[in-house]
Amino acid sequence: MNGFHVDTGEMRRHAANVRGLAAQADTAVGAARQVNFGPSMYGQIGQLLVFPLMAPLQGAGVLSTEAVKEMLKETAEGVTEMANGYDAVEDAVVDALTWVKGKL
Repeated sequence: MNGFHVDTGEMRRHAANVRGLAAQADTAVGAARQVNFGPSMYGQIGQLLVFPLMAPLQGAGVLSTEAVKEMLKETAEGVTEMANGYDAVEDAVVDALTWVKGKL
């Protein structure tokens, strides 16, 4: 077998699925922002011992979820752009070969 075949329709369907995951991650970001590890959650002793450790984790959870959402969006855009690029090359090759055939 010579060459290779790229199914750009499948690439676009995959990008759409990844965009769906990004939307789900966006929902997760909203949920993460709703969580509040406030000092009163741990009682008087826990407020002194546990809260200082947990508060930074809450912020890290929100930031990491936002990062995942953005990476998913960028991945979907990249896959779509790659599909567009493959289609553009295919169209250019077909046009060139059609022109050559017309000259024969």
